Amino acid sequence: GGEDAGGVIQDDLRIVVKKQIDSSHVALKRMGVVGAVVSVKAMVMAHTGEGDEMGEPVAESSRNTSVMLEGLLGEAMELLEFVKMRTRNWPDVAGLFLDELSNMVAGDMGLNNKFMEQVSVKFAEDFQTEYIEDANETENNEFTVRSTFEMQLDEDTEEDSEGAPISLSLAPHVMKMMGVPSKAGPVIPVRGEQL
Repeated sequence: GGEDAGGVIQDDLRIVVKKQIDSSHVALKRMGVVGAVVSVKAMVMAHTGEGDEMGEPVAESSRNTSVMLEGLLGEAMELLEFVKMRTRNWPDVAGLFLDELSNMVAGDMGLNNKFMEQVSVKFAEDFQTEYIEDANETENNEFTVRSTFEMQLDEDTEEDSEGAPISLSLAPHVMKMMGVPSKAGPVIPVRGEQL
């Protein structure tokens, strides 16, 4: 009946969104990103209507932070992970994804709190792993274009502080994206087109 038709439509929608995200055309990728985030929001809202069961924790050590997501919540998280992985080499589309995702999280309209918290923590950790680093050296000599750390994110600016200052390291990512050669040899642009 109606539930079977809804499931078929949901599967078809997910297939279309994934095909758009896998497209080599940036306009289709962008449509796929927006469609994926809207789909995730709909899945979470549909699950919230069914109840707030999240599943059992993966392990005792992760009881507070990580739980197995089941049903629609698991599918929603899988779709977010898919989009993140498939947009990784398309910085403009990845930025759109993070922007749309942040709008969904910030515009929390009765969405499952545990799911939203897990999404927020997961993507904040991923951002920190990818872009935030301790600036042990003030200069990056990896590429033929010289770059230096000019600002830091932490407030502790004393010379005798423990540990290196924290910085947002965007220059290496931009240089890789633009195809700037590294000192070890030529770098192929991240995607086939030059910006």
